[in-house]
Amino acid sequence: MHCVEQEKTSYRRIYDYEDEYYKYHNKGYYENSYWDEDEYEEVHFVDVPENTTENQYFLFYETANYSFHIPLTEEQAKKEYSSLSVIKIDELETSGKDITELASTQFCKKLIDLVKSNDFIYVKDNNINLKITI
Repeated sequence: MHCVEQEKTSYRRIYDYEDEYYKYHNKGYYENSYWDEDEYEEVHFVDVPENTTENQYFLFYETANYSFHIPLTEEQAKKEYSSLSVIKIDELETSGKDITELASTQFCKKLIDLVKSNDFIYVKDNNINLKITI
């Protein structure tokens, strides 16, 4: 984890579990999805333009060649990630692979938890492709 990013938006995010979702789904608005660790399912959303502006928060991860974001509520940003700096941004920017080629957020969380637990042995060998099972 690198930081929490705060983006001012002029759109409203509607999730697939909300009644309004299908009113805007496949109507030309920006759509995407993410993996919800708590519900253990993919959540789809659509961003619908609005006249009002609000803050949205994202946990920003960055490695040597890649970066990605995980949506957060304002409460999560202020409580669970209060030790991270909040960076104000104009728009989300990521680098690297397409989302379909990335490790899942639940894998990343398990890996982070494993590292925090110190219950692992790190073996560095540039000639071996390591596969980690958690």
